[in-house]
Formats: sequence, C-alpha cells, structure tokens
Amino acid sequence: MPLSHTQPNDILSEELVPSSATTDIVPAQASNQPSPLHNSMQSSNQPTPSHISTCTIWTIRTLSFGFHIMLISIFETLFFFLFISKSEDSGIQGIIQNYINGILSQCAQWSANETQLVNAILTVLIQANQTLASAQTAMQQRTTYNSRLEVQAWMYVVGTTACLVTGGVIARLNAVRIPWKRIVLENMIMVALLGIYEFTFFKTIIYNYRSLTVEELNGSIVGQLQSTCKVLT
Repeated sequence: MPLSHTQPNDILSEELVPSSATTDIVPAQASNQPSPLHNSMQSSNQPTPSHISTCTIWTIRTLSFGFHIMLISIFETLFFFLFISKSEDSGIQGIIQNYINGILSQCAQWSANETQLVNAILTVLIQANQTLASAQTAMQQRTTYNSRLEVQAWMYVVGTTACLVTGGVIARLNAVRIPWKRIVLENMIMVALLGIYEFTFFKTIIYNYRSLTVEELNGSIVGQLQSTCKVLT
C-alpha cells in the first residue's frame, strides 16, 4: 500500500500489536525459568539428611531396656524376699494355728487322767524328741538354702548392672551420646508405678483370695483316715 494512503490509525495499531516472532520468543523464555513455587515444592520433596544413625538409635534403646531390666531385678528381689516370702510363711503358720488353737484352749481343762491318756496315744503316734530335732535341722537347712537363693537373685542384679555399665562404656568410647537423664527419669517413674500397682494388687486381690478352708482340710484328713486306716468310721 502506498504511504500516502496509509492512515494514522493503521500505523498506531501496527505499533501496538506485537509481532508473531515476539510472541513466540517470550513464552519460550518464560517457560525455561522455573517459578519460585515450583522450586519450593522441589526442595520440600528432597529427603533431609538424618543426624542420628540407626546404630545410635538401637544403642540408646538397648541401654534404656537394660536400665529398665536392672531396676526390675532390684525391685523383684526386694519385693519377694522382704514381702512375699514372709507373707507365705505367715500363711502356713496361720493354718497350723487354726488346727492347734482348739486343742490349746481345751487342754488346760483336762484332768490328770485325760492328760495321761492323750499323752499315751500321742506318744505312740509321734516321737517328740525326734520331731523337734528334725524340725531344728530342717529350719537350718531351709534358712541356708533361702540365703543362697537370695544371693543368686542379687547376682542377677549385679549381672544386669555390669551389662549396662559395659554397654555405656562402649557407647562412650564410640562417641555415642546417651540421654541418661531421660532414660533414668522415665524408667524410675515406670518402676515406681509398677511397684505401686504390685503392692495394691497383693493387698486387695491376693491377700483377699480365699484358699482351702480349715473345714475342707479337716474333711480331707478324715476322708483319708476312713479310706486308708479304716478309723473314724
């Protein structure tokens, strides 16, 4: 078109409209530059390096379990030899007292002849001197055996403590930081709660459990005498 016929409005429109080459280049350049949001998403998806190795984690767990077992061994040893064993002895003595209390309350009212008759019968059935000597020997043997058993229990405590100390030393030599304060605090609280529960359970459940009554034992004795010795029939 000749220049003389070109209108001013046409020239203005050509200057404002971008060419096809410009529109092709700009999007291409823009597409090659990643957006900040894309960069942040990629950085968030990248795995972060772990500062604690698996070996360190299992070392801490093993030492924590070892400290817990050590406290449990101490608790069980004290609880059994200071509480359970004495309660068992008291229970057996209570059963014996139930049997002899009736005789002890009546023997003072016996006449001399009745006393001689009962003594003659019991002498045939029971050798008093031999029974007392055997009782003394059995008590000494039981005390010695239980003392050795208690020493064995404390040796378990020493063994668990030695294993724990050895593990702590190995961890220290390998520059493994062990959170001892947290381990000690957590396990002390756990064992304390366990001790409260055990004591409560024994006081409210085990001590209130009804075992064989004296009447049942008497019936068992009479039944065996009737069937075996043919007496009390």
